[in-house]
Amino acid sequence: VEHTAARLRELGVAAGARVAYLGPNSIDTWVCFFATARAGGIFVSLNIRLAAPEIGYMLADSGSRVLVHAPECAELATAACAVADRRARAVVAGSWASTPGTRTP
Repeated sequence: VEHTAARLRELGVAAGARVAYLGPNSIDTWVCFFATARAGGIFVSLNIRLAAPEIGYMLADSGSRVLVHAPECAELATAACAVADRRARAVVAGSWASTPGTRTP
């Protein structure tokens, strides 16, 4: 959780920033939830059964700047960010492992 919170801070998450999560219920959901709180952000859970335009609307309406998504939701996340006029940056859950100096919690 600490490593993920640090990565979220690197992505610009600070007090009051919204972090959206798109993926099935898993350990990554909880890691993102607690890491977002640790970074001072507000967790926004998105339903994977919605269409990209609906998710894009929710991203824009919530003001989310970061969209953490499960690998299997990559296509949906990319389409949703396009609908939200790229206001949100999509990041794969657990991808911190490939970033030097960090690791997956």
